[in-house]
Amino acid sequence: MIIRLYLKYFQTCFFYFCFSHSKKKELLFVCLSSFLLFNLGVSLVGFINLVKFLAMSFS
Repeated sequence: MIIRLYLKYFQTCFFYFCFSHSKKKELLFVCLSSFLLFNLGVSLVGFINLVKFLAMSFS
């Protein structure tokens, strides 16, 4: 739960940083794509942990 709050805080700061420094469209694109990749990575880790948990509870 604390990790999730930390991630939300990180995302908010990252987003604010990107938009406050996005004078160039390229920088904004890089920021948004890395933001999406970061979220995908977090979701993937969560999914893998869920699968591990389910496998352990059924075995």
